[in-house]
Amino acid sequence: MKKRSLIKILILSLIFIFIFIVSGCIEKNPLVQPQIDNDENEPLPDTYLLSITVNPYEAGIVLKTPAPNADGTYPNGTSVKLTALPASGYHFNSWSGDLTGNTNPVTIIIDSLKDITATFEKTTFKITISVYPEGRGIVLLTPAPNADGTYPSGTSVKLTALPASGYHFNSWSGDLTGNTNPVTIIIDNNKNITANFYKSAIPVET
Repeated sequence: MKKRSLIKILILSLIFIFIFIVSGCIEKNPLVQPQIDNDENEPLPDTYLLSITVNPYEAGIVLKTPAPNADGTYPNGTSVKLTALPASGYHFNSWSGDLTGNTNPVTIIIDSLKDITATFEKTTFKITISVYPEGRGIVLLTPAPNADGTYPSGTSVKLTALPASGYHFNSWSGDLTGNTNPVTIIIDNNKNITANFYKSAIPVET
């Protein structure tokens, strides 16, 4: 009986030792690894695209300093100066999209995808016509101006002085000189023009 009891104790001891050893191995090398959230540990992109749109497309260009990579991207964190340059007859109005305001030039930091629009507007100038003496004639403008009396920059305008009865056109003064009538001018800035009329001489009967 003693021999059998010793054998049982020995077997139980071996089983206990085996379980102890296996448990230690599992703790050091678990079969099930913890899940890692790949989204939280995913590295940020090295570069971002800077997309510039000009509205209307023919109204100007936008310079980027420094220039982007060949694919239009910049390294993350790059400082970029944007300069809007209007075409002839236009002026820069504002930024929209991922940049707002009308500061020009303006510096931005590339820290994400950027989509920016530069909006330009047609430059207009006003032409103001006076008649001297007042009411002694009129001046026709062809083509007619906008409702606010302006013309787009670069417009060709014909001025025709028409005297009232008993008067004749004499000359232009102000931002136009001479006595050519009609005369054509180019609108390249605001203009103040006076049409001068003189009273016609009454013929003397002989």
